[in-house]
Amino acid sequence: MTHKTSASMRRTLRGLTAATCFGAFIIPRAASAQVLPAPAAAGRIAFVSDRDGNREIYVMNADGSDQTRLTHSAADDGSPCFSPDGRKIAFRSAFETHAQICVMNADGSDQVRLTNGPDYHSRPVFSPDGRKIAFHSFYLEQDSVTHADIYVMNADGSDQVRLTHNTRESSRMSLGASWSPDGNKIAFEYDDVKEQLDDIYVMDADGSNVSRLTYNQNLPTTGGFTARATVFNRAPSWSPDGSKIIFNHGEYLYGETGVSVTEKCGIYMMNADGSNQTPLTSGVEVGLSARFSLDGSKIVYSSEGTTAQQGDGRDAFFNERLKIFVMNADGTGRTQLTHNSATECFPSWGPAVSTTKPDSSSG
Repeated sequence: MTHKTSASMRRTLRGLTAATCFGAFIIPRAASAQVLPAPAAAGRIAFVSDRDGNREIYVMNADGSDQTRLTHSAADDGSPCFSPDGRKIAFRSAFETHAQICVMNADGSDQVRLTNGPDYHSRPVFSPDGRKIAFHSFYLEQDSVTHADIYVMNADGSDQVRLTHNTRESSRMSLGASWSPDGNKIAFEYDDVKEQLDDIYVMDADGSNVSRLTYNQNLPTTGGFTARATVFNRAPSWSPDGSKIIFNHGEYLYGETGVSVTEKCGIYMMNADGSNQTPLTSGVEVGLSARFSLDGSKIVYSSEGTTAQQGDGRDAFFNERLKIFVMNADGTGRTQLTHNSATECFPSWGPAVSTTKPDSSSG
Protein backbone atom coordinates (compact mmCIF):
# COMPACT_ATOMS: atom_id res chain seq x y z
CA MET A 1 0.00 0.00 0.00
CA THR A 2 1.34 3.43 -0.94
CA HIS A 3 1.26 6.17 1.70
CA LYS A 4 0.36 9.67 0.58
CA THR A 5 2.59 12.58 1.42
CA SER A 6 3.08 16.19 0.45
CA ALA A 7 4.90 17.29 -2.67
CA SER A 8 7.31 19.31 -0.53
CA MET A 9 8.20 16.21 1.48
CA ARG A 10 8.93 14.25 -1.67
CA ARG A 11 11.21 17.02 -2.89
CA THR A 12 12.99 17.08 0.47
CA LEU A 13 13.73 13.36 0.38
CA ARG A 14 14.84 13.38 -3.22
CA GLY A 15 17.09 16.34 -2.51
CA LEU A 16 18.63 14.64 0.51
CA THR A 17 19.25 11.49 -1.53
CA ALA A 18 20.99 13.62 -4.13
CA ALA A 19 23.03 15.37 -1.46
CA THR A 20 24.62 12.10 -0.40
CA CYS A 21 26.47 12.27 -3.67
CA PHE A 22 26.70 15.81 -4.78
CA GLY A 23 24.44 18.29 -3.10
CA ALA A 24 22.28 21.05 -4.57
CA PHE A 25 23.78 24.06 -6.24
CA ILE A 26 23.97 26.26 -9.31
CA ILE A 27 27.19 26.79 -11.22
CA PRO A 28 28.36 29.84 -13.14
CA ARG A 29 28.63 30.04 -16.91
CA ALA A 30 32.07 28.95 -18.05
CA ALA A 31 34.21 29.37 -21.13
CA SER A 32 34.69 26.46 -23.55
CA ALA A 33 37.45 24.04 -22.63
CA GLN A 34 39.39 21.66 -24.83
CA VAL A 35 38.27 18.09 -24.23
CA LEU A 36 40.67 15.25 -25.02
CA PRO A 37 39.05 11.81 -24.97
CA ALA A 38 40.14 9.26 -22.39
CA PRO A 39 40.61 5.71 -23.69
CA ALA A 40 37.96 3.36 -22.33
CA ALA A 41 38.81 1.10 -19.40
CA ALA A 42 37.49 -2.41 -18.95
CA GLY A 43 34.21 -3.28 -17.27
CA ARG A 44 30.62 -2.06 -17.24
CA ILE A 45 29.02 1.07 -15.80
CA ALA A 46 25.62 1.07 -14.09
CA PHE A 47 23.82 4.41 -13.82
CA VAL A 48 20.45 6.09 -13.30
CA SER A 49 18.46 7.71 -16.12
CA ASP A 50 14.96 9.09 -16.57
CA ARG A 51 15.18 8.94 -20.39
CA ASP A 52 12.09 6.72 -20.56
CA GLY A 53 10.00 8.90 -18.23
CA ASN A 54 10.87 7.35 -14.86
CA ARG A 55 14.13 6.97 -12.97
CA GLU A 56 15.46 3.49 -13.75
CA ILE A 57 18.75 1.57 -13.61
CA TYR A 58 20.74 1.19 -16.84
CA VAL A 59 24.08 -0.37 -17.74
CA MET A 60 26.56 0.33 -20.52
CA ASN A 61 30.03 -0.61 -21.63
CA ALA A 62 32.88 1.51 -20.28
CA ASP A 63 33.07 3.37 -23.60
CA GLY A 64 29.37 4.32 -23.43
CA SER A 65 28.13 1.74 -25.92
CA ASP A 66 25.34 -0.83 -25.47
CA GLN A 67 23.20 1.21 -23.06
CA THR A 68 20.55 -1.14 -21.67
CA ARG A 69 17.66 -0.60 -19.25
CA LEU A 70 17.51 -3.07 -16.35
CA THR A 71 14.57 -2.00 -14.15
CA HIS A 72 10.97 -1.46 -15.27
CA SER A 73 8.87 -0.36 -12.32
CA ALA A 74 6.73 2.50 -11.05
CA ALA A 75 9.27 3.09 -8.27
CA ASP A 76 12.06 5.66 -8.33
CA ASP A 77 15.11 3.39 -8.75
CA GLY A 78 18.59 4.75 -8.04
CA SER A 79 22.04 4.38 -6.45
CA PRO A 80 23.19 1.22 -8.28
CA CYS A 81 26.31 -0.60 -7.11
CA PHE A 82 27.94 -3.68 -8.67
CA SER A 83 28.99 -6.62 -6.54
CA PRO A 84 32.76 -7.30 -6.70
CA ASP A 85 32.26 -10.24 -9.07
CA GLY A 86 29.96 -8.19 -11.32
CA ARG A 87 27.08 -10.68 -11.11
CA LYS A 88 24.78 -8.60 -8.87
CA ILE A 89 23.67 -4.98 -8.63
CA ALA A 90 22.33 -3.53 -5.39
CA PHE A 91 20.12 -0.46 -5.70
CA ARG A 92 17.55 1.75 -3.97
CA SER A 93 13.86 1.57 -4.88
CA ALA A 94 11.69 4.41 -3.57
CA PHE A 95 7.97 5.03 -3.20
CA GLU A 96 6.79 8.32 -1.69
CA THR A 97 8.52 8.75 1.70
CA HIS A 98 10.07 5.30 2.05
CA ALA A 99 12.77 3.48 0.11
CA GLN A 100 14.21 -0.01 0.31
CA ILE A 101 17.49 -1.66 -0.65
CA CYS A 102 17.11 -4.25 -3.40
CA VAL A 103 19.43 -6.53 -5.32
CA MET A 104 19.19 -8.08 -8.78
CA ASN A 105 21.28 -10.02 -11.24
CA ALA A 106 23.49 -7.88 -13.47
CA ASP A 107 21.07 -8.44 -16.36
CA GLY A 108 18.13 -7.09 -14.32
CA SER A 109 16.54 -10.42 -13.49
CA ASP A 110 15.58 -11.82 -10.06
CA GLN A 111 14.99 -8.52 -8.26
CA VAL A 112 14.77 -9.07 -4.49
CA ARG A 113 14.04 -6.57 -1.68
CA LEU A 114 16.52 -6.77 1.21
CA THR A 115 15.15 -4.19 3.68
CA ASN A 116 11.74 -3.28 5.07
CA GLY A 117 10.24 -0.65 7.32
CA PRO A 118 9.03 2.95 7.07
CA ASP A 119 12.41 4.70 6.75
CA TYR A 120 14.28 5.82 3.64
CA HIS A 121 17.19 3.47 2.93
CA SER A 122 19.66 4.39 0.19
CA ARG A 123 23.18 4.19 -1.30
CA PRO A 124 23.93 0.46 -0.94
CA VAL A 125 27.55 -0.59 -1.48
CA PHE A 126 29.02 -4.09 -1.42
CA SER A 127 31.99 -4.96 0.74
CA PRO A 128 35.12 -6.03 -1.22
CA ASP A 129 34.43 -9.72 -0.55
CA GLY A 130 30.78 -9.36 -1.58
CA ARG A 131 29.45 -10.72 1.71
CA LYS A 132 28.17 -7.45 3.19
CA ILE A 133 26.26 -4.37 2.05
CA ALA A 134 26.59 -0.99 3.74
CA PHE A 135 23.85 1.62 3.31
CA HIS A 136 22.41 4.66 5.03
CA SER A 137 18.95 5.28 6.39
CA PHE A 138 17.06 8.56 6.81
CA TYR A 139 14.75 8.65 9.85
CA LEU A 140 11.40 10.31 9.25
CA GLU A 141 9.15 12.02 11.75
CA GLN A 142 5.98 13.90 10.85
CA ASP A 143 6.95 14.40 7.23
CA SER A 144 10.49 15.56 7.93
CA VAL A 145 13.94 13.96 8.06
CA THR A 146 15.41 14.15 11.57
CA HIS A 147 18.77 12.37 11.20
CA ALA A 148 20.49 9.52 9.32
CA ASP A 149 22.82 6.62 10.10
CA ILE A 150 24.95 4.04 8.33
CA TYR A 151 24.10 0.35 8.60
CA VAL A 152 25.72 -2.84 7.40
CA MET A 153 24.00 -6.15 6.65
CA ASN A 154 24.72 -9.48 5.05
CA ALA A 155 24.35 -9.54 1.26
CA ASP A 156 21.05 -11.42 1.66
CA GLY A 157 19.61 -8.66 3.90
CA SER A 158 20.02 -10.47 7.19
CA ASP A 159 21.77 -9.30 10.38
CA GLN A 160 21.37 -5.52 9.96
CA VAL A 161 23.74 -3.65 12.29
CA ARG A 162 23.76 0.11 12.98
CA LEU A 163 27.30 1.52 12.79
CA THR A 164 26.73 5.21 13.56
CA HIS A 165 24.50 6.58 16.30
CA ASN A 166 23.15 10.02 15.52
CA THR A 167 20.12 11.29 17.39
CA ARG A 168 17.02 13.27 16.53
CA GLU A 169 18.25 16.14 18.70
CA SER A 170 21.62 16.30 16.96
CA SER A 171 20.18 16.77 13.44
CA ARG A 172 23.28 15.03 12.12
CA MET A 173 23.53 12.59 9.26
CA SER A 174 26.04 9.86 8.41
CA LEU A 175 25.76 9.11 4.70
CA GLY A 176 27.35 7.61 1.59
CA ALA A 177 29.47 4.71 2.91
CA SER A 178 32.48 3.52 0.90
CA TRP A 179 34.49 0.41 1.84
CA SER A 180 38.28 0.42 1.76
CA PRO A 181 39.64 -2.22 -0.66
CA ASP A 182 40.73 -4.47 2.21
CA GLY A 183 37.29 -4.24 3.82
CA ASN A 184 38.67 -3.00 7.13
CA LYS A 185 37.44 0.60 6.97
CA ILE A 186 34.46 2.62 5.78
CA ALA A 187 34.72 6.22 4.62
CA PHE A 188 31.54 8.29 4.89
CA GLU A 189 30.06 11.77 4.80
CA TYR A 190 29.09 13.37 8.10
CA ASP A 191 26.61 16.24 7.81
CA ASP A 192 26.03 18.68 10.65
CA VAL A 193 22.71 20.17 9.56
CA LYS A 194 22.68 22.88 12.22
CA GLU A 195 26.18 24.11 11.40
CA GLN A 196 25.71 23.58 7.64
CA LEU A 197 29.00 21.71 7.37
CA ASP A 198 29.66 18.39 5.62
CA ASP A 199 32.96 16.54 6.01
CA ILE A 200 34.55 13.18 5.21
CA TYR A 201 35.23 10.75 8.06
CA VAL A 202 36.53 7.19 8.25
CA MET A 203 35.79 4.40 10.73
CA ASP A 204 36.58 0.74 11.19
CA ALA A 205 34.15 -1.62 9.48
CA ASP A 206 32.46 -2.31 12.84
CA GLY A 207 31.81 1.40 13.47
CA SER A 208 34.66 1.97 15.93
CA ASN A 209 37.68 4.29 15.74
CA VAL A 210 35.98 7.17 13.93
CA SER A 211 38.38 9.83 12.64
CA ARG A 212 37.95 12.97 10.57
CA LEU A 213 39.71 13.44 7.22
CA THR A 214 38.53 16.87 6.03
CA TYR A 215 38.05 20.08 8.01
CA ASN A 216 35.65 22.64 6.65
CA GLN A 217 34.68 25.98 8.15
CA ASN A 218 31.87 28.36 7.28
CA LEU A 219 32.89 30.88 4.67
CA PRO A 220 32.75 34.61 5.44
CA THR A 221 29.81 36.36 3.83
CA THR A 222 30.57 38.95 1.17
CA GLY A 223 28.80 41.92 -0.37
CA GLY A 224 25.38 41.05 -1.74
CA PHE A 225 25.05 37.85 0.29
CA THR A 226 23.41 38.50 3.63
CA ALA A 227 22.53 34.88 4.42
CA ARG A 228 24.79 31.97 5.31
CA ALA A 229 27.84 30.73 3.42
CA THR A 230 28.50 26.99 3.41
CA VAL A 231 31.01 24.38 2.33
CA PHE A 232 30.76 20.66 1.86
CA ASN A 233 32.86 17.55 1.32
CA ARG A 234 30.67 14.62 0.25
CA ALA A 235 30.45 11.19 -1.38
CA PRO A 236 33.88 9.65 -0.67
CA SER A 237 35.11 6.71 -2.75
CA TRP A 238 38.33 4.72 -2.31
CA SER A 239 40.82 3.97 -5.07
CA PRO A 240 41.32 0.25 -5.81
CA ASP A 241 44.76 0.26 -4.17
CA GLY A 242 43.45 2.01 -1.05
CA SER A 243 45.90 4.90 -1.25
CA LYS A 244 43.46 7.61 -2.40
CA ILE A 245 39.92 8.84 -1.80
CA ILE A 246 37.96 10.93 -4.28
CA PHE A 247 35.08 13.12 -3.12
CA ASN A 248 32.89 16.10 -4.00
CA HIS A 249 33.96 19.48 -2.66
CA GLY A 250 31.88 22.63 -2.88
CA GLU A 251 31.79 26.15 -1.51
CA TYR A 252 28.73 28.28 -2.05
CA LEU A 253 26.85 31.31 -0.75
CA TYR A 254 23.15 31.77 -0.10
CA GLY A 255 21.58 35.12 -0.94
CA GLU A 256 18.48 36.71 0.48
CA THR A 257 16.21 34.65 -1.78
CA GLY A 258 17.73 31.36 -0.59
CA VAL A 259 19.23 30.59 -4.01
CA SER A 260 22.87 29.51 -3.93
CA VAL A 261 25.59 30.70 -6.27
CA THR A 262 28.53 28.31 -6.37
CA GLU A 263 32.09 29.55 -6.23
CA LYS A 264 33.70 26.12 -6.27
CA CYS A 265 32.29 22.67 -6.82
CA GLY A 266 33.90 19.58 -8.26
CA ILE A 267 35.78 16.34 -7.77
CA TYR A 268 38.78 16.33 -5.45
CA MET A 269 41.31 13.63 -4.60
CA MET A 270 43.19 13.17 -1.34
CA ASN A 271 45.45 10.63 0.28
CA ALA A 272 43.64 8.07 2.42
CA ASP A 273 44.77 9.91 5.56
CA GLY A 274 43.17 13.17 4.35
CA SER A 275 46.35 14.89 3.21
CA ASN A 276 47.14 16.44 -0.18
CA GLN A 277 43.62 17.45 -1.19
CA THR A 278 43.73 18.26 -4.90
CA PRO A 279 41.01 19.30 -7.39
CA LEU A 280 40.59 17.06 -10.45
CA THR A 281 37.87 19.04 -12.20
CA SER A 282 38.29 22.74 -12.79
CA GLY A 283 36.20 25.45 -11.17
CA VAL A 284 34.14 25.78 -14.36
CA GLU A 285 32.91 22.19 -14.37
CA VAL A 286 30.72 20.55 -11.79
CA GLY A 287 31.83 16.98 -11.16
CA LEU A 288 29.63 14.75 -9.02
CA SER A 289 29.21 11.20 -7.71
CA ALA A 290 32.67 9.99 -8.78
CA ARG A 291 33.86 6.39 -8.80
CA PHE A 292 37.14 4.76 -9.87
CA SER A 293 37.48 2.20 -12.63
CA LEU A 294 38.51 -1.30 -11.56
CA ASP A 295 42.19 -0.67 -12.33
CA GLY A 296 42.19 2.85 -10.86
CA SER A 297 43.21 4.49 -14.14
CA LYS A 298 39.86 6.21 -14.81
CA ILE A 299 37.10 7.99 -12.90
CA VAL A 300 33.43 7.97 -13.92
CA TYR A 301 31.22 10.80 -12.70
CA SER A 302 28.13 12.92 -13.38
CA SER A 303 28.54 16.42 -14.76
CA GLU A 304 26.74 19.31 -16.36
CA GLY A 305 29.88 20.02 -18.35
CA THR A 306 30.72 23.68 -18.84
CA THR A 307 27.46 25.07 -20.22
CA ALA A 308 25.27 25.65 -17.13
CA GLN A 309 23.58 29.04 -16.78
CA GLN A 310 24.15 31.27 -13.75
CA GLY A 311 21.19 32.03 -11.54
CA ASP A 312 18.63 29.75 -13.20
CA GLY A 313 17.46 28.61 -9.75
CA ARG A 314 17.40 24.89 -10.57
CA ASP A 315 18.83 22.09 -8.50
CA ALA A 316 21.59 20.26 -10.40
CA PHE A 317 20.13 16.86 -9.48
CA PHE A 318 16.92 17.57 -11.40
CA ASN A 319 18.68 19.38 -14.23
CA GLU A 320 18.36 17.69 -17.62
CA ARG A 321 21.93 18.66 -18.46
CA LEU A 322 23.44 16.16 -15.99
CA LYS A 323 25.25 13.40 -17.93
CA ILE A 324 27.79 10.61 -17.38
CA PHE A 325 31.45 11.43 -18.08
CA VAL A 326 34.75 9.58 -17.69
CA MET A 327 38.24 11.02 -17.24
CA ASN A 328 41.73 9.84 -16.45
CA ALA A 329 42.53 9.53 -12.75
CA ASP A 330 44.63 12.69 -12.90
CA GLY A 331 41.68 14.73 -14.19
CA THR A 332 42.71 14.84 -17.86
CA GLY A 333 40.95 13.37 -20.88
CA ARG A 334 37.33 14.18 -20.08
CA THR A 335 34.91 12.20 -22.30
CA GLN A 336 31.10 12.31 -22.30
CA LEU A 337 29.45 8.85 -22.37
CA THR A 338 25.71 9.65 -22.46
CA HIS A 339 24.13 12.07 -24.93
CA ASN A 340 20.44 12.91 -24.62
CA SER A 341 18.04 15.26 -22.88
CA ALA A 342 17.58 13.06 -19.79
CA THR A 343 19.03 13.38 -16.30
CA GLU A 344 21.72 10.71 -15.82
CA CYS A 345 23.68 10.22 -12.63
CA PHE A 346 24.95 7.87 -9.87
CA PRO A 347 27.43 5.88 -12.01
CA SER A 348 29.01 2.70 -10.61
CA TRP A 349 31.90 0.80 -12.25
CA GLY A 350 31.88 -2.99 -12.18
CA PRO A 351 33.48 -5.92 -13.97
CA ALA A 352 32.02 -7.17 -17.23
CA VAL A 353 30.43 -10.58 -16.80
CA SER A 354 29.14 -12.59 -19.73
CA THR A 355 25.52 -13.67 -19.42
CA THR A 356 25.79 -15.93 -22.46
CA LYS A 357 25.03 -19.55 -21.65
CA PRO A 358 27.81 -22.03 -22.58
CA ASP A 359 27.35 -24.21 -25.62
CA SER A 360 26.16 -27.57 -24.25
CA SER A 361 27.48 -29.34 -27.32
CA SER A 362 31.09 -28.37 -26.65
CA GLY A 363 33.67 -30.33 -24.64
